[in-house]
Amino acid sequence: MLNRLITALFILIICHTTAVASDGVFTFIQKGTEAPFTGTLFDPAATAKILADRKFSKEEYELKLGFELQKQQKQFDLDISQIRITLDTEREGFQKTLEIKNREIEQLNKIIAKKPGTNALLWGIIGGFAVGVATTVGITYAVNK
Repeated sequence: MLNRLITALFILIICHTTAVASDGVFTFIQKGTEAPFTGTLFDPAATAKILADRKFSKEEYELKLGFELQKQQKQFDLDISQIRITLDTEREGFQKTLEIKNREIEQLNKIIAKKPGTNALLWGIIGGFAVGVATTVGITYAVNK
């Protein structure tokens, strides 16, 4: 119920309040003379203040806008610098890790290259057989003597 009432009031306010902007009428009158139209009367100082405020409001807005744009640009520059530093750090770390891995690969390749090949198995079997025969002959000779 309350929501409907608020919605109805909101719609009435929107529909019935129509702002019409006009340039207005401006004239100077002397004290004691009748005003040529209904309105608000300002003395020359108040009129000057209104005109000056309008001019300075625009300049103040432009200054604030310029300041905010500069501030935002500086923040973006700072963010970009931080991202570049992070990128450079990550690249350095990656480069070091890559160098370490490449050295390890080289060392493992050298170990593999030094390892005896398939002929070593054949020579191991022949050598083992020869040592076994020599040991048997030696023991037999020692026992028979």
